[in-house]
Amino acid sequence: MEQQTKILSQQALAETVAAAVADGGSFMLNVTGGSMVPALLHKKSQVELVEAGEVTPGQIVLVRRADGSLV
Repeated sequence: MEQQTKILSQQALAETVAAAVADGGSFMLNVTGGSMVPALLHKKSQVELVEAGEVTPGQIVLVRRADGSLV
């Protein structure tokens, strides 16, 4: 599949990720920002988002709050 670059609002990103990971799919995301250094590096790291099963040590969890914001 061809890689696409898009800038999305948080709400649009949450909806896009939810649709992509439904039924076992995944979503690749380029990391921006420095809040996860040294685990993730700004514009150098890429993460694959999948539907959470059992969370194990070493995994990074993306959570959608009731207000729609992502943490």
